[in-house]
Amino acid sequence: TAHLIIEKAGSFSNIFDWSIEELCSIKGINHSAASLVKFITYLSDKYADFPSQTVLFESFKDIGDYFLDFFVSYNSDTCLIINITQNLELLNTICFSINEIHSKISKEIAAEILKRNPSNIVIGIYYPLPFAMPTQKDYYLCKKLSDILKSLEIPFYDMIICSKTRTFSMRQKGTFSF
Repeated sequence: TAHLIIEKAGSFSNIFDWSIEELCSIKGINHSAASLVKFITYLSDKYADFPSQTVLFESFKDIGDYFLDFFVSYNSDTCLIINITQNLELLNTICFSINEIHSKISKEIAAEILKRNPSNIVIGIYYPLPFAMPTQKDYYLCKKLSDILKSLEIPFYDMIICSKTRTFSMRQKGTFSF
């Protein structure tokens, strides 16, 4: 059954993006098994939200490097929101697909951020491309998230566009006023 799932999904990681209905379409997978897969997906996402050890960034370049390390196994457009202290200690993270973050309403995004007792927010946007440059959608997303954070009185430090090997800090390049 496992081989059938991976064959149909194309890769192991794609399985976790499937709905319960899609999982149930595989011979040998019933609703209980599909629910277990979705529960494991949920747990792994929550586990990834909270670092298992203290991560203290020494510079803002380190934050860009953290994003590059995080995104190394991703094959699709992804958004990672990190919450850091004034002393640049990583508190927790939230990960969304780009499509998911564009489709969610502001209230849902704000609720996810508030659950994590936000301090200072840095957003990483990943595209599996060789270059890191913001698009019009990135500016729109940056404005949308900036408005949400401003209404919650949460400092928004930077939005960093990431490719496979490079980063582009919208703050450092002056492409967005924070």
